[in-house]
Amino acid sequence: MSLDYKIIGQRIQEIRLGKCLSQEKLAEMSEMSTSYISRIESAKKRASLESLVKLGNVLGVTVDTFLNGHQINDDNEYKSDLMWII
Repeated sequence: MSLDYKIIGQRIQEIRLGKCLSQEKLAEMSEMSTSYISRIESAKKRASLESLVKLGNVLGVTVDTFLNGHQINDDNEYKSDLMWII
C-alpha cells in the first residue's frame, strides 16, 4: 500500500484554509519554510512523519486526520458502500 500524498496535501490545505491561515503563517507557526508547505500541499514533496506531527499540532488535528482512508480496515472506507447497500 502506498500513501496518496496528493490527498494528504489537499487535507492539509483544506484544514489550513478552514482556519483562515496563509501558507506563510502556517510555515511560521510550524517552524517550516513557506515553500516546503507549498510543496507538501501540491504533493511535489512527501511530508515526513515529523512534519505531519508538527502540522497536526499547529492545526489542532491528529496525524490520522491527514491519513484518513489509507489504513487497512478503516471504517470510513466502507461507510459510503454500506449506506448505498442500505
